[in-house]
Amino acid sequence: LNRFGARNAGEVISRALGVETRAFGETESPLSVSVRGASDRQVLILLDGRPLAGVSLAPADLSEITLEQIDRIEIVRGGLSALYGPNASGAVINILSKRAVARGLPLSHYSYEARSYSAHTNRLDFGSRWGRFDYTFYGHTHRVSGFRDASDQRQHSLGANMGVELGKAGHLQLDGGNFRRNAHWTGQDPRLLDPAAFNNKDEKLGTRFD
Repeated sequence: LNRFGARNAGEVISRALGVETRAFGETESPLSVSVRGASDRQVLILLDGRPLAGVSLAPADLSEITLEQIDRIEIVRGGLSALYGPNASGAVINILSKRAVARGLPLSHYSYEARSYSAHTNRLDFGSRWGRFDYTFYGHTHRVSGFRDASDQRQHSLGANMGVELGKAGHLQLDGGNFRRNAHWTGQDPRLLDPAAFNNKDEKLGTRFD
């Protein structure tokens, strides 16, 4: 996951064979996935075995699942509708959350990245196990000013999971998270428009611009 400098689940999955990710806009979000030609609505995305959906039941946005949350990703190519329903006619991708394995003091990771256009990224995750209990916390913040006015973006992702071993009864796990993105969409740069498109004398089409 760390080898390619990925920031989220979509950027990791894009390295797999037969997988194509599709980003929208300069902010590269939302980020959907296609497997072996199947559309993003034919690929079922699972998080720890639970189905994910985007806004208004749209395909899941993989840019919302940050690298700090991920332990591993399983990709099953081909139709699995008999097991998972019609949304799995192309493939199933199961993203497994990171769980604490070290005991004692929390094992922590933190990184900071800065680059052009006032882009700043903070990443943090830590967790530990105490007896039968384990917990993991992760956080990711990103902001960029953009290369045009009113093209900035702000986003954050925070989450945690806690678990307890119940012996023969299994393992009880609680998960929670919050993701928020604020992005400005400025449209096409007016300096790149064709002036002839505005040089029309027909009043029915609008005001003339020279």
